[in-house]
Amino acid sequence: MSKYTDLDFNFFRHPSSGDIILKHNEEAIRNSLRNLIMTSKYERPFRDNLYCNIRRCLFEPITPMTAYIIRQEIIDIVKQYEPRILLQKVAVVSDSDRNFYSVSIYYRAINQPDTQRVSLQLERLR
Repeated sequence: MSKYTDLDFNFFRHPSSGDIILKHNEEAIRNSLRNLIMTSKYERPFRDNLYCNIRRCLFEPITPMTAYIIRQEIIDIVKQYEPRILLQKVAVVSDSDRNFYSVSIYYRAINQPDTQRVSLQLERLR
């Protein structure tokens, strides 16, 4: 069984050791997926091609085509930059009354039998 470890980006300190708290296994993968999806172009130095272009879609009218584009952007970024998982399904549901998209990503970690889910709400802030 593989063990995955990433930093907790809240940068909380461990009470006894004073080190930054780490995220392990499923938590590490969930954080990685959220970070990949929310990364805009040029946010990561020296990695110009690592971004998910969904923020531009949030300012478009809420239509099935926009939801499809968001879904495809998420699939592309996850398949390219998250080798620890097997992507099973990405569901994007629009809510035009409240002006946001609900995203659910279903995946299986490599060498793990259980399917996991990450849920996000995408909405524009301005």
